[in-house]
Amino acid sequence: MPQAAFAALFILLAGMATAADYRAGPGDYRDAVHRLQPGDRLLLVPGDYLHGLSLHGLTGRAGEPIVIEATDSAAAPHFIARPGANTISLVDVRHLILRHLELDGRNVPVDAVKAEGHSRFADFITLDHLYIHGHAASQQNVGISTKCPVLGWQIKHNRIERVGT
Repeated sequence: MPQAAFAALFILLAGMATAADYRAGPGDYRDAVHRLQPGDRLLLVPGDYLHGLSLHGLTGRAGEPIVIEATDSAAAPHFIARPGANTISLVDVRHLILRHLELDGRNVPVDAVKAEGHSRFADFITLDHLYIHGHAASQQNVGISTKCPVLGWQIKHNRIERVGT
């Protein structure tokens, strides 16, 4: 292989990031979210997550989504609603998969999953095996809400109970 071709191949391969798995718990998951790149997985251990899940500016790619899921599908991380913030907030995100999470509203007046109204987009989002409950402070509180332009959502295998709408 000519030296110039070898150098070009080296530069190409050096620029390619490899997907990573991050394991986090209630104390450090928010820091891990900021590191996520296309193809990465954030594996959440069981426990009570008290600060919601703000997913802002995360962009996976087709074939390389960012995945956030439980380390053990039988022991879902337990996201507990808090006043003034939706349990999962989506802003300017693409190609995300959220899987095997519990969203407990405890009748706090917030939504469980919301593509926020100030977001420019929330595209190719998959919500899979979520247990959404207790987001029923009023009929205005909902399990899944989109208030911005969205495209290509998949909502499957979810259990939704006791929500306003």
